[in-house]
Amino acid sequence: MSVAVYWANITVTTSSKRAHFGNEIIEVVSELEAGLRGVLSFNRVIDRAQWNSAQAKLSHTLFNYPLLTVEQKTLIKNIQASSKSLSVLFAYLIDIEPGITKTNQELRRHLAERLYVQMDAIVENSHRLTLIAQDDISKTINRVTVGIVVLLFILAALMTIFALHLGAYISGSITQLTSAMKQVAKGELDTRVEIKGTDEISKLSLDFNQMTKQLMEMTTARDLLQHEADTRSKELNFLAHHDALTGLPNRLLFDTLLGQSLKHAKRNNEGVAVVFMDLDKFKNINDCLGHPIGDELLKTLAGRFKATLRNIDTVARIGGDEFILLIEEINQIKGAEVAIEKVISIFDEPFLLNGYEIMITASIGISLYPRDGEEPSVLIKNADAAMYHAKDEGRNSFKFYNHQLTKNAFDKVFLETALRGALSKNEFHLEYQPQINIEHGHVTGMEALLRWNHPELGFISPSIFIPIAETNGLIHDIGSWVLLVACRQGKVWLDAGLNFGRISVNISGLQITKAGFCKEVSEVLLSSQLPSENLELEVTEGSIMKDTEQATEQLKALRSMGVMLAIDDFGTGYSSLSYLKKLPIHRLKIDRSFIIDIPKDEDDMVIAEAVIALGDALDLVVIAEGVENEEQLLFLKERGCHVAQGFLFSKAIAVEAMTEYLQREKDQVNLLAE
Repeated sequence: MSVAVYWANITVTTSSKRAHFGNEIIEVVSELEAGLRGVLSFNRVIDRAQWNSAQAKLSHTLFNYPLLTVEQKTLIKNIQASSKSLSVLFAYLIDIEPGITKTNQELRRHLAERLYVQMDAIVENSHRLTLIAQDDISKTINRVTVGIVVLLFILAALMTIFALHLGAYISGSITQLTSAMKQVAKGELDTRVEIKGTDEISKLSLDFNQMTKQLMEMTTARDLLQHEADTRSKELNFLAHHDALTGLPNRLLFDTLLGQSLKHAKRNNEGVAVVFMDLDKFKNINDCLGHPIGDELLKTLAGRFKATLRNIDTVARIGGDEFILLIEEINQIKGAEVAIEKVISIFDEPFLLNGYEIMITASIGISLYPRDGEEPSVLIKNADAAMYHAKDEGRNSFKFYNHQLTKNAFDKVFLETALRGALSKNEFHLEYQPQINIEHGHVTGMEALLRWNHPELGFISPSIFIPIAETNGLIHDIGSWVLLVACRQGKVWLDAGLNFGRISVNISGLQITKAGFCKEVSEVLLSSQLPSENLELEVTEGSIMKDTEQATEQLKALRSMGVMLAIDDFGTGYSSLSYLKKLPIHRLKIDRSFIIDIPKDEDDMVIAEAVIALGDALDLVVIAEGVENEEQLLFLKERGCHVAQGFLFSKAIAVEAMTEYLQREKDQVNLLAE
C-alpha cells in the first residue's frame, strides 16, 4: 500500500509540472499578444522588443517541456509549428510601413489576424496539454483509490478469517476499516479510522489514515490547478477577443458578432449599418502631449461610446485610432443618419485629460446591409472606403458608401501597381514646350514635361499619376529620372549648337524637402556636363508653403550652384508676400487658369496684371502659361509680361520635333544676321 501511495505521488507531481508548463506557454502567448497590440497601435521599438523577448521565452519553455505520451509530443510539435509561423508573420508585419497607404493597412490587418489565429492555436494546444496533465492526475487518483480499495478488501477478507480466531477486537477493527473504505469509495476522503494499540491492525489504521490524507491533498491540488487553469483560460479568451486598452471588442470578436447580426437581420428582414470611424489627426495628440494622454483619450472615448450606444449595438477598436461600430435594426438611410448624428454628438464636448482640454473630430464611413453587401468583409471594406472619402473631403464628416468608391479604389490600386513598373519598362518619356520672349519672339527656354504611355490604358495624364507617385514615394525615382534625361538632352542640344536658353524641370514638394536633393542635382549636372545656368527647377507655390523654412534652405543652396529657380502655378496657393520676398527665386509663372479666359474674364485680367506688377516689383521674370491666342499675347505684352508659353507657339512636342524647332529658329536667326 505504501508503494502505491509513493507511485501516486510521483505521477501526480510529474503531471502537475506538465500542467504548469501548459500554463507557462499560455502566459507567454499573453505577452506576445501585448507586444503585437503595441506594434499595431504604436510600432515602437519597445513593443518589438517585448515581442522578441516573449518569442524567446516561448522557445525556451517548449525546449524544457517534459514529454511522455505521443499525444503530448504531437501537441508540442503543433505549438512549435505555430511559433515558427508567428516569427515569419511578425517579420513580414514589421517590414510593412504603417499608415502610408490603404494597401499597407490592409496587409497589416491581414497579418495581424493571422498572428491572432496562430496565437489562438497555441493557447488551444497548451490548454489541451494542461487538460491531459489534469486527466493524468485524476486517473492516477482513481487508480490508486481502486487499487487501495481492492487491497483493503483483500486485507478485509484475510482479517475476517483471522477474526474467527482473534475474537471481537479484530472483528471490530475490521468493521471500522471496512466502513471507512466504503466511505472513501464514495468520495469521502476525509474519513479517518481510530484504532489504538501497537499491533498490526493499529498500524494498518495509521497507514489508512495517511493514505486518505495524501489522497485529500492530491485532490485539493488537482481542484486548485483546475480552477487556476479555468481562470487563466477565461482571461486569455477575453484578451484574445478584446482590446487591452479600452476593453472594447477587437476585430476578431467584431467579425464574429457581425456575422451573427447579419444572420439575424436576414431572418427578420432587417437592415444593419457598419460604421468605420477614424479619429482626425490623432497622431498630433500623441506627438504633442504624449502617448499616455492619447491612451486616456481613447479610454474616455470608449466610455462615451458605451454610454451613448444602445445595448444591441456594438463598438470595437481595431487599430490605434480606428473604431468600427455595428448598429442593428436599421431599415432605411434616415435611421442610419439619426444613429450617426448621435454618435457624432460624442465629440461635441471637449475631453478633459490631465489638465488639457482637447477637442477632436472623426471621419466616418457607413455601409448598409443588404444594399452595400451581404458579407462581413464586404461591408467593412465598403465602410472603410466611405471613411477615406470623408477624409478626402476635409474630415469631420460622414459619408455613405457608393459603388463608385470601389471603382475609384480599384483604379487607384491598378494605377499604383502599373506605376511601379513604368520606369523599368521604359513607359515614360519627356516632351518639351518652348518658352518665348514676348518682345523679340525667340526661344528663351523650354519646359520638360513628363508623359506616361501605358501599353493598355494609353496616355495617362500627369494630374492622375503624379499624386499617386507622391503618395507611395515613387516620385523620388521618377523625379530623378526626369532630371537626368532632361539634362542629358540639354547637353545634346548645346553640343549641336542649338540655343534653347534653359531647360525647366518640375520638382515635387517632396523632392525639394528631401535631404540630399542638392547633392543629387549637383551629381546630375556633373554626369550630364550641362552648365548649371542652363537648368531651371520649377516648384509649386503650395509645396513651398508646406515647409517654408526647409524649402528656402534648399532653394538657396541650389541658387548658389547657379541653378535658375521658378515658382510654378503662382496664384493658386496661399503664399505670403513676406515669404515670397525672401525666396531665392528668379521667375514667377502665372498659372494658366488666370490666362485661359482673357480677355473675356475681367477678374482674370486684374489678377494677371497684379502678378506681372508684383514680379516687376520683386525684380522677377514673369512667365505666362496657357497662352492660346493673339489677344492674350497682346494683353500680356501691353502689361509688361516678359515670357509666354502655350499652344499659340507650340504644344509640348517630342524631342525629335523640338530639335527641328530649335534648328529652324537657328536658321532664321542666321538668315537675319546675313
